[in-house]
Amino acid sequence: MHETFTHTDLLKSIYEESDCCDNYKLKQEILKNSALAEEYRELKSSKSILDANLYSPKETTVQSILARSKRKETELV
Repeated sequence: MHETFTHTDLLKSIYEESDCCDNYKLKQEILKNSALAEEYRELKSSKSILDANLYSPKETTVQSILARSKRKETELV
């Protein structure tokens, strides 16, 4: 039986959200299907680029936002 894998299946595998059996089947298909392998590599590369460009605000910025939020909250009461 030939199983069809979707874009979603590839993403689940990349983000480690698929179960081990499905992931194993997908990896086996990637070894046989060059188009699927290329799509997998492109998605994995895109994820790496996104992960490398994640930014977090400074702690002082977070504290400032929380303080302002508390002030607004007390104004509403």
